[in-house]
Amino acid sequence: MEMKNDRRFIRSRQKSYLTAGVIALAAIIAMGGLYYKNLQKENQQQIQLAQTKDIVTEPKEQEEEPETVETMAEDQSASKEAAKEPETKETASYTEEKETVKTKEASNAAETAKAKEKKEELTFSKSTKIAWPVKGNVLLNYSMDKTIYFATLDQYKYNPALIIQAQVNTKVQAASDGRVTDVSTNENTGMTLTVDIGSGYTAQYGQLKEVKLKKGDEIKKGDVIGYITEPTKYYSVEGSNLYFAMMKDKEPVDPMDFLE
Repeated sequence: MEMKNDRRFIRSRQKSYLTAGVIALAAIIAMGGLYYKNLQKENQQQIQLAQTKDIVTEPKEQEEEPETVETMAEDQSASKEAAKEPETKETASYTEEKETVKTKEASNAAETAKAKEKKEELTFSKSTKIAWPVKGNVLLNYSMDKTIYFATLDQYKYNPALIIQAQVNTKVQAASDGRVTDVSTNENTGMTLTVDIGSGYTAQYGQLKEVKLKKGDEIKKGDVIGYITEPTKYYSVEGSNLYFAMMKDKEPVDPMDFLE
């Protein structure tokens, strides 16, 4: 009887120990599971925090990227401008030098023209002698202090020129160096050539034909300036002739005072 009680007691205690062991094991397992769960949760929170930081940081990087590209573009542009600057300065220097050369050339040309004009300036004086433009008798003398008789007109009048007899087609030569100022035709003297011979003096040649000169042409003493033509109606009785007149400051002067 006692042995049975002892066995029951032993079995009871074994069951108690077994139950306590199972409970302890379950508690250990539960604690381990809880620790693992907390660890997993902590890891997940860290991962979420890291992702959150990445999300927050990513827009900044995206925002900074265009700025970086723009900055790089500006740097490249600045580099190009810096590279162009020496070329621009060199080009500007070349252009300025070229303009200076052109200005000097223009100035030299102007000075040369002035020197040439001064060199070719016509001079004439009371003592200057001129050549006879044609060889022939004087049909009507210069007369501005009294009137003389004009046979064709059958009247007396003043005469501001020499009327020199000459056959039709006779060559007419320049009495002096000069510059042509006018070539025109009128009823009185026909085709008439006016020449500036310098110092306010001019010479007029009338009753001409085949005049090839024009205003501005330079002529030399002895040059052929035209030919004698048929006389106008104002000199039909006197016959073919050269009308030769001289003026000083637009006032008539006697050509005989200058003819050689």
